[in-house]
Amino acid sequence: MIDKRIVETIGFDADDTLWESNNFYIDVSEKFYEIMRRYCSDAEIRAAFVAREEDNIAELGYGAKAVILSMIETAIRLYPSIESRVIEEIIAAGRVLFRVPTIMLPNVCETIEALQKKYRVIIITKGEVSEQSRKFDNSPLPHDIPYFILGDKSPESYRRLLKRENIPCESFLMVGNSPRSDVLAPVEIGAQACYIPYHTTWAHEDMPIPEHERIATLSDIGDLRHILL
Repeated sequence: MIDKRIVETIGFDADDTLWESNNFYIDVSEKFYEIMRRYCSDAEIRAAFVAREEDNIAELGYGAKAVILSMIETAIRLYPSIESRVIEEIIAAGRVLFRVPTIMLPNVCETIEALQKKYRVIIITKGEVSEQSRKFDNSPLPHDIPYFILGDKSPESYRRLLKRENIPCESFLMVGNSPRSDVLAPVEIGAQACYIPYHTTWAHEDMPIPEHERIATLSDIGDLRHILL
């Protein structure tokens, strides 16, 4: 259970916590699998693509450009003689990720508005700066909320950010849908975390949530008002 007595700052993840994101990436991935099934089995394509994404994360980070490049590399590795027109088809399928709308999830705006009256609220996301900035700019959230875009949300990334912002780890609460980035990483540095499952989770972020005195699992972001106010 979260100890609200020591919470001073609340950090919110962005993608799939505040607004929809992974749905769009799944749609693009499925289109890629559909294209590549002309040449390979579905299982082979999916395994190769996930592995390529994992290999590329350290260098390319997270976002639309990284996904498109991973699809192209996977296609060429699976079928070296693949035609250029098919590569163009793959690129076209991925380009839609640059134009996705910012669709807010239920109860987000009113919850953040309520919590701002008592706590310092910040947003911490990861990915490409231009992509994440566009989503935030197109959202109805107050644009004076501090918005931090990290290359990765590792324990050390959190530690550096909190130190720079003069936020004690023990007074920080992170809220998000990704077990690895939004729950386990901040808890590792002494913070608390609220896990709000989304109906899809990126394969690279999915892992079991352990029972822990500084972790709470909620069914809806609106539940934060009940446990923190």
